[in-house]
Amino acid sequence: MAIVLVVDDQEQNREILRRRLERKGHTIVEAEDGPEALDKIKKQPFDIVLLDIRMPGMDGNEVLEKIRANWNPMELPVIMVSAESDSKTMVKSLGLGADDYVTKPVDMPVLLARMENKLKLRANQQPKETAAQSLNPKEKIEALLTTGENNHVEFKSTLRWNIHAGKLGKEIEISWMKTVVAFLNTEGGTLLVGVDDTGKVLGTSLDKFKNDDKYLLHVNNSIKDFIGLEYISHIDFDLVQMEEEKVLCVECRPTKEAVFLKNNGEDEFYARFGPSSRKLSTKEVLGYMGGKKQN
Repeated sequence: MAIVLVVDDQEQNREILRRRLERKGHTIVEAEDGPEALDKIKKQPFDIVLLDIRMPGMDGNEVLEKIRANWNPMELPVIMVSAESDSKTMVKSLGLGADDYVTKPVDMPVLLARMENKLKLRANQQPKETAAQSLNPKEKIEALLTTGENNHVEFKSTLRWNIHAGKLGKEIEISWMKTVVAFLNTEGGTLLVGVDDTGKVLGTSLDKFKNDDKYLLHVNNSIKDFIGLEYISHIDFDLVQMEEEKVLCVECRPTKEAVFLKNNGEDEFYARFGPSSRKLSTKEVLGYMGGKKQN
């Protein structure tokens, strides 16, 4: 069970969350404003924070910024719990480093499910990712396959081949490029190609390249054509031999500036929200990048 910090200026709201979460076995600590919340975070460890946005004085987003200046999402997940339901507000909070966003009145099954997801990632992913840094490429991929897809890891079966249609498909290539762009625009991540959604290794032979050099040249050209070679310093990629098949490992480091996918003459912005990549509107991009720069 988790130690949860509930931050809300309304005592009734805190009471509702406290009673319902304690029934599930969680330990609840309350804070009625931002300064009190930050003081308590400094004095004791928490597993997760449920944070209201609209509070007098220091609002939730200001508190979130200060949390992210000292603790990353794996160290201290933060879920915003707010009556604000417009996409602009949600995107701003997510851009500042919130892990998720739940609107009031709170749907408790939804909140509990999202809390459980963040707590599992915190408990399982952090040790594996830390250990993976000292592993060789094959061992690192094996660790990521065990971890499964999340906000920092995604699997793709192929690079360009539509398995169901049995032919080349531009939509397949666009799909993995969206993931790369999303990783660059958020906190970075690792894309594994030649792996299905369940983590089963399919191999890179499905894409029907003549040899490994042709395969890697295609990856390089895709980055150049769909993103731009100015971002190549943020992307490392290579083929890794597993037991019987090879897997393409693409590691992306976050950029400070916005990265766009060039698709049919249009520039598209993608960001990572949980285990998926989401396309943002122009207004959402401005809010997201504004929050990212502040953070």
